[in-house]
Amino acid sequence: MNKTKHLIQTSSFSCDVSIMVPFPPNHLLSTVETTFALCPQFRILVVGNGGVGKSSLIASIFNVNKEDIDISDHRPGIADINREYTSDDNPHFILHDSQGFEPGSADHWKTVQDFILQKCKSSLPVKDRLHAIWMCIEAPHGGLRLTQTADEALIRLSGHFNIPVIFVLTKCDLLFNECYSKAARRLEPGADTSDLRTKALKDTASILDATIKELREQSDRILKILFWGPQLWKEHRQSDHIANRWIWRKPSQKGYVAVSTEKKFPDSLKTLTDLTITTRQCLRTTETLLPWAVAQRVDPKQKVLASIEEGFKKYWKDLGKSTAFQGHVLVDCLWCIHLDIIKVWNFRDPKKLLSANEFRLRMLELIRPLIPQCEADLSVNERFPVLEILGSIFDSIIPLASMAIEAASLTIVAISFLYSRYQAVPRFALCLEAYIVDLTLVLHELFVSTLNERQQPLNDELILAALERYKDTRSEHVHELVCLNIHSTLDALHTDKNKGNVGDLIRSQLGMDS
Repeated sequence: MNKTKHLIQTSSFSCDVSIMVPFPPNHLLSTVETTFALCPQFRILVVGNGGVGKSSLIASIFNVNKEDIDISDHRPGIADINREYTSDDNPHFILHDSQGFEPGSADHWKTVQDFILQKCKSSLPVKDRLHAIWMCIEAPHGGLRLTQTADEALIRLSGHFNIPVIFVLTKCDLLFNECYSKAARRLEPGADTSDLRTKALKDTASILDATIKELREQSDRILKILFWGPQLWKEHRQSDHIANRWIWRKPSQKGYVAVSTEKKFPDSLKTLTDLTITTRQCLRTTETLLPWAVAQRVDPKQKVLASIEEGFKKYWKDLGKSTAFQGHVLVDCLWCIHLDIIKVWNFRDPKKLLSANEFRLRMLELIRPLIPQCEADLSVNERFPVLEILGSIFDSIIPLASMAIEAASLTIVAISFLYSRYQAVPRFALCLEAYIVDLTLVLHELFVSTLNERQQPLNDELILAALERYKDTRSEHVHELVCLNIHSTLDALHTDKNKGNVGDLIRSQLGMDS
């Protein structure tokens, strides 16, 4: 066992205990890192003219500083599509920037075409391929058409290679302001202005819906002609037979989203969430699902679902009779789960506070009511030689008699239980499941509470506040539900039932559909 000592500070357990305890080395492989081995970063191409709002969009979706992603949003004509933009604040995405297609931009289209052809080669590893394209267009003040030949060529090329394309109508707040001004001018002097905002929102939505409908019809026509050929489509475009074959041979997914990065715009956060969801729905390869869920920092639901998906690849399965945890001490098992979950959430955490011992110990404090505090709390099958285990925990040069342990709080039995090797008994499953649910819900609370504080890194105050809110409002009830899931016999802890219990419990607590 590793002889390195870590101080368990008693403040985490609300007592005066001060004990030198070694955290065992973690020999459990991360399932998240295994998935990342195939594709650690989400690679996206953003196309749009200067001033369309690409920098603000990227900064908002991935929660990074615009200065870190210094794309040519206000310097038309100098975008380098081959350059890989990354950010130390969020290393899980790679951005390629392309200016939009102006009339007579044949040379630029050739550059974009060559880039896409290069990044879509089947011989490339998934991590090096292009995963999605955002076509950014400023929300219209009137009708909008894809009149540029290069726009149509990009749609055809993406359809041929099954690359998801999402049309992003940016700066919806400007359209809203225009609609608001028009509605205000139409009012009679002295008229009630209380419903101006509602009227402007309705008019804005109507214009955006019409624009998206037109974009959808144009891009569908382009792709149908691509797959059927101009003559066949012209002759049979009204045929049910053609329509049915079109459904059967549906090409790459396309999405249409109107967004605003302006915080004062009503439902700005909802528009950004819609973009993350639409992008996720359009993805074609399973290897890109986790990198996208991790990279985006807007939608907590995708974080939760990705955590559940990764968890049940290995470590969340069969908690009451886990072969993955066999031979490992309980705190090591909990630490493995902890690291995988926080990797998925990918907070802006430059100080690594979520992986620090202080936060880890505070999470252990949450499950302390479920940890046996005295030998009487243990069933016959769960009892183990306390002094023998403590002897393997503490360095032999530290006399056991010199350790200050207060029976009212973290007892010798509790410590030895946490540092005992995993056993296929309900008590271990109880602690593991409670830790999984607690950590997921605490991180969800933290994520939601920081959404309005964009680009603010995590600090101790934010984390502690989220922990306290969860502890005061939800933890006791959650632990009651966890206890109901853990039965006295291992027959109740088989994979399917366990998966439903843990996953459904998390989703139900967050109001998510199963």
